[in-house]
Amino acid sequence: MLNLVKENALFNEMLAYTKWAQARTEALEAKKEQIIKDGGRQAYDSEEYKKVRDELNAMKESPYTSGAWSAWRCVYWSETEDDLWMKEAPWEENIPDFIDTLRKFGVTTFIYTDSSTALMRNIHSFIANGCEMVGIEVLQTPNGFRFSDKDPEFEDHQGLRFNIK
Repeated sequence: MLNLVKENALFNEMLAYTKWAQARTEALEAKKEQIIKDGGRQAYDSEEYKKVRDELNAMKESPYTSGAWSAWRCVYWSETEDDLWMKEAPWEENIPDFIDTLRKFGVTTFIYTDSSTALMRNIHSFIANGCEMVGIEVLQTPNGFRFSDKDPEFEDHQGLRFNIK
């Protein structure tokens, strides 16, 4: 399932944005350093430095919501192939965008293994945003897996499965 999600247009648009923003930030940070190196302390007041700083600050504003980024990271970093494994939930106010973005990615189910103090609030928020809790699950993932390990040890994670309506 997750391989199909990673072929989703929105998922890949966000991936491209991430790569672009990282490269642009690195280039601007390098330019800032060069301006200071060439101009010394007074360079902090230069128009060139202010322009680079302003562009870096403007890049902090993303075209995607925090909930959308939480969904993207959840898919991107999921450690299972078949099911979306959600180790932690986004902030409660971001759950509507989170669930909406999972829908746009084509995700139809996820397993929630977080055991934080907000567990009950998050369960109710998932349900309020169109999810249905359908059962309990135990996920097994490699524990300390290395590619050279022929027989990795596995770790169990208790969770709740939700379907997205």
